[in-house]
Amino acid sequence: MGAEGDSTGTTATTPTETDSVDWKARAEAAEANEAKWKGLSRKHEDRVKELNSKAEKWDKYEKENQTDHEKALADAVTAARTEALTEAGLSLVEAHIKAAARGKLSDEKVAKLLEYVDVKRFLGNDLKPDTAKVDDFINAQIPDATTGAGTGSGPDMGQGRRASGNATGIAAGAAEYAARRKSPASA
Repeated sequence: MGAEGDSTGTTATTPTETDSVDWKARAEAAEANEAKWKGLSRKHEDRVKELNSKAEKWDKYEKENQTDHEKALADAVTAARTEALTEAGLSLVEAHIKAAARGKLSDEKVAKLLEYVDVKRFLGNDLKPDTAKVDDFINAQIPDATTGAGTGSGPDMGQGRRASGNATGIAAGAAEYAARRKSPASA
């Protein structure tokens, strides 16, 4: 079986085959290849920086050499774009407030919030809705379930439904007593 192969079909290597690989030469070639690609990368990075600098200079030159009419037109386009983005952003903020409040707050409370809240506060610098601010705002409007704050009832102690009767105090007790006295069981 020896060096030619064994029953598994693999060939055995002799010590002379492994020693013939020049690892030092391979490492030097890999280092040279790495240095070549780093050099090319630096060259291209420098070229990009140069082209960006030229583009900035060209834009500055064009802006300086615009006529008054072109400057006014560019300003009007910028103002119109900002106004349109602001209007669209405000609509998106209102929609996000409604979506975030669905199931958490009543529709009436959401309408009141939208009536009194300055929705511009929820626009980012890019005139897009800041959804994290909206979510924080809505969560701050939700009554705390542990204290019952803002709900008109006490904390939920997990003892089931409460009676929905409006009468309280002595009048409620007297009505309860009268209702029991008139029951058919006593007749």
